This record gives sequence, structure tokens and C-alpha cells, in this order.
Amino acid sequence: MALAVVHDPCEYRAPVSEEELAEFETDVLAGLVLARASAGPAGSTIRHDPDLPEPIRDRFGRPLGKMGPADADMYFGKVLRDAQPSTRTGRAGAPAVFFQFLELRHKVELHNLTRRVVECPLDEMNRPRASVEPQLRIPPSEAQIAELFAGWRGEPASCRKFGPAARNDAVVRPAADVGPRTSAIAADRPRGPGQSARRASAGRRGGRGAAPREPRRRFGNAEDMTQNAWPAVPAQAPREPAADGSPAHAGPPSTGRLVGIDLARGLAVFGMYSAHVGPDVTVGGPVGFLLETARGRSSALFALLAGFSLVIITGRPHPRTGRSGRQAVARIVIRAAVLLGFGYALTALDTGVDVILSFYGLLFLTVLPLYRLRAKTLALIAGAGALILPQVLYAIRRSIEGGNWADAITAGDPLARVSGTGEITELLFTGEYPVLTWMPFLVAGMAVAKLDLTRPGIRSRLALAGGALALSGYGGSWLALRLVPHALTAVAGATGGGSAASGWWSDAVGEPENRTPLAWLLVGAPHSQTTFSILGNTGVALMVLAACLTIAARLPRLTRLAAPVAAVGTMALTFYVLHIVALWFFADVWYVAAIEADTMNALPVLLGFIAAATLLAAVWTRLFRRGPLEHLLHLAGRPARHVR
Repeated sequence: MALAVVHDPCEYRAPVSEEELAEFETDVLAGLVLARASAGPAGSTIRHDPDLPEPIRDRFGRPLGKMGPADADMYFGKVLRDAQPSTRTGRAGAPAVFFQFLELRHKVELHNLTRRVVECPLDEMNRPRASVEPQLRIPPSEAQIAELFAGWRGEPASCRKFGPAARNDAVVRPAADVGPRTSAIAADRPRGPGQSARRASAGRRGGRGAAPREPRRRFGNAEDMTQNAWPAVPAQAPREPAADGSPAHAGPPSTGRLVGIDLARGLAVFGMYSAHVGPDVTVGGPVGFLLETARGRSSALFALLAGFSLVIITGRPHPRTGRSGRQAVARIVIRAAVLLGFGYALTALDTGVDVILSFYGLLFLTVLPLYRLRAKTLALIAGAGALILPQVLYAIRRSIEGGNWADAITAGDPLARVSGTGEITELLFTGEYPVLTWMPFLVAGMAVAKLDLTRPGIRSRLALAGGALALSGYGGSWLALRLVPHALTAVAGATGGGSAASGWWSDAVGEPENRTPLAWLLVGAPHSQTTFSILGNTGVALMVLAACLTIAARLPRLTRLAAPVAAVGTMALTFYVLHIVALWFFADVWYVAAIEADTMNALPVLLGFIAAATLLAAVWTRLFRRGPLEHLLHLAGRPARHVR
């Protein structure tokens, strides 16, 4: 008698590694998004499905498919111990949908890969009190749709009023060809004349049991001057978890953008316009005061927001790890290289503007290793840098003034020979935005990005901190210049008799012409590269940022009025480059005398630049998701996807 051996027809695969399982999980998430899209929920709902489990996966340290009830106990009972019930419910909803998708479509495959049966870690013991039942809607079959519409088609023959029934049938017939969810069709079905219009619309207006309405979005996914490739969120966005583990509400994906950030960036663009295009501050009066207030402080605001942007790319508030983290770092490196190229190209136009983009590129690479740190640690590093690095820069500059080692470095720098500048020594030490003294601005912006900016009181505390820094910076410089013997005299002598009395807050003090005196460290002017200037400029930047965030969160009417300015902020790189190209065009190609004017005749030119940028941004953001150069940055970062 022969022995028959029967094999299981199912294909068994050998267990895979953690990295391969993570890649498989990425494919599963893509399938989840596709399934949800076919079911028809809102785009914002679909976006939350793969993004909300991300902080849970980062805490867990392994693919979510291996997560068990004990791991969920640890996450919801320890990490979210002090969170609001709504926060725990929001964090639990998306994993519940994810695990239902795994059980429906990948249970056998995951068992073959991992030798364990996948099950949702949320059970009756650790499920949050509010309902987090999965709502993975799968489209009905053709037979079910046919049965549904067959009943409606028979309604006109049996109902008392033929007109309303025929209207109902005419409305739902096109939907039958599209195949939406039956619940959505029933909700859109018109009511009969005998029913109250108020009752018919109660659910749509937020009545009992109605689904919440998706908030209206104001801006598209435009990228900003340094990095932004993240979607816009409404002014009153749900809260994101704080970086230090403090309680927070469930919020949008970690790449969420606050409208207030765009508004602050738009104001910084206009501040740079005033420094490069507008009248000289010597015109005096209110106009001169406003122009002087923007000098140097708008670029400091840009640098602070650049640090904010870096944290957004690398994962806010929880830094990305593993392959995702390496890809984010690669994107930063690529963007830094692109910004360096833009900076070299704009500097070659010889417009007389100190182009900041090359400095930004090197600054990104310098502070990138700090992106995993917490907000408090970053704030301490920024403070220590503000106190120490200006003194280090002063010593290096004095060494450059008294020696020739910087010239030897420049002679061996190939980029310096090509561009005709000091390049690496200029970027690090001698330029208008040296890396040593501009690092604290980016690190401070990174610390702010780690905070939950929608928490009650956080904006007021941010404004108070900014006011304290501004007072200690400018006020400390004012006192030091007057209390230290011969300080004002030394500063005036080094700047050729400049207005040393205004050196505590204004660039009108000038720059040292020969050797920089030690008393220069007491100056607080925006471009003086001193501790006082860094403290004061950081304080002003924080106050402006807090004001913009407050406007976006508390003043919806003013937010609508400021929408064109925020639109400029979403395309900051484009408008920065365009205004320098325009300066070159009107000075070297088609000469316009008013462009180079220092009197009030230049004020209409400045207003024209601002109006043109505002109008172009308003039109462009309605037609396209990103600005042209922002889209170029986005395309340049695509190779980072191949990083393993």
C-alpha cells in the first residue's frame, strides 16, 4: 500500500528580518490608504490612518504587526497616562483601523512571515472608554447596490405622490453608476415635501449623531524658503503631543503646518525687501523707524523659522528613526546643497545684497546632528551658543586681521577660486551671516518646533520669553555701553565716527574699519555678531512668531485679511530669489534709478515689490500646491527615498 503525502497548497515563506517586515508594513499602509480611498472617506481622515500610528510605532521600536496587548498597556497607561480622554481615543482609533485591515486581508500572510497570528492589541481591558471601534468601510458589492436601487426604482409605482418619488430616483440614479457607500447615498437622498427642512438638514449642521465637518483649509501644500513640503492645517488645528511627553490632544500628522508660521515667514520676506529695496533709515520719522526695525531682525526671524522647518522634516514632535530618519537626513543634506548652489548663483549677479542662502545651506548641515534632542536641551544649547560663540568669533576675526592663515585656506578652496569670494572662511567667520553666531537662531527655532504651539498659554509664554530676551539683549547693551568706561569712544573710533550711541539697537553704528576693539562685544546692533545682538534678535523673532500664532488661532477675521501675506510665506524661497533677480535686472539690464535710491523716492518701489509678491502669491497658491522653486526643492529631495 502506497503512502500518500498531502501538502498544504498555501505557500509558506521563511520568517523575515525586522527591516524586511518594516518594508512590508509600508506596503500594507499603502494598501490601507487605497482601500480607504475606495470606500470614500474624507482625505483628512485617510491621512490620519497611516500617520497617527507613527508615534506609537516609534515608541514600540518594532513593526506594529508584532504589537501585543501588553505593549498597548504600556503606551496608553504610561506614555499617555496624563493625556485627555479625547487624546487617548484619537491615538487608539487609527491603530484599531490598521489592525482590522491586517486581520481582514493579511492575517495568513503575516502568520507565514512571523509565525504568529496578528490580533488587535486593543481589547476589552485596555480599550479607552470612548468608542474606538474600527470603521474600515469596504464598498458594497454590485449585487447589494443593485438590490438597493431596485427598491428605490419600485417606489414611484407604489407611493402616493409620484413627483417626489420620481425626483428621488433621478437623484440617486447617477450615484448608482459611481458606487459610493450606501450610507452616503441615503444621507444625500432628498426629503419629501411633507418633511421639515429643518429636520432634513439637522445632521448636516452638526445635529445629534452627525459626523463632524472637515475644517476649511486656507492654504495649499506650498514649500517655504528652507524646507517646507508639509500640508497646511487650519488655524485652529488639533493639538500635537509635546516633545517632553506632556499631555496633548490628538492632532494632525507630525508634518502639520501652522498658518501662523507662514504669516511670520511672509512678514520676514517683506522685512528683507525693506532692507534691500526701500529707503535708507536716515530718512527718519516713522518710516525710517520701521525700516530700521526690520534691518537684521527679519533675517534672524528667517533663521529661527529655518530651524523650525528642519524639525518638521525630521519628524515633529517625535524624531523619525530607522530608515525614515535616514531619509529625512538625506533630504536635509540635499536641500542644503541646493541652497548653497542658489546662494552662489545669486552672489554672482553682484547686486550688492549679502545673499543669505549659502549661509543657510551650511547652517542646516551644522545643526542637523541636534534634531533628535528635546526642546529644553535645544534651548540650553541655543543659550550657551549665544553666550560663548560670539566671543569665539571675535577671537577668530582678530586672528584673521593679524595673520594670513585665512588667505592660505582661501587659496586652497576651489569654490573660492571659482566664485571670487572667501567661501568657507567667509561662510564660517567673516561673512554677514557667519555660521558661528547664527547657529543659535536655528537651534532656538528647533526648540520652538518641539513645543505644542496650540497648548493653552504656550503662545503667551513664548511672547514673554521673547520680551525678556529682547530686553536683556538691547537693554543690556545700552547699559554696558554707558557703564563700561570709554566703550562708546572706542566703538565710535573703530567705526569712523559712527553713531555709537545707537549701537545698542541700530545698524547705523556701522562696522569696524580696521581692528575690532574689545568694546565691540558690548554692541547690540542686529548685524554686530555679539551676544547682546543674538539675544535681542531672538527675542524679537519669538515675539513676532507668538503674535502670528495668536492671530491665526484667535482672530479668524484678521487671519483672512492676512491670508495673502501668509501665502507669500509659503513661497518664501521663490520670492527671495525673485527680488534679487529683479534688483539685478533693473540695475544692469533695464536701469531704473529709483531702485538704487536711498530717499523717500524708493518707498513706492518697496511698496510695488510688496504688492507684486502678494498678488502673485495669492494667484499662484490657488492654482498650484507649491511655488516653482519650492517644487524644485521637492523634486531634488526625491532621491532620498532610495536611502536604506
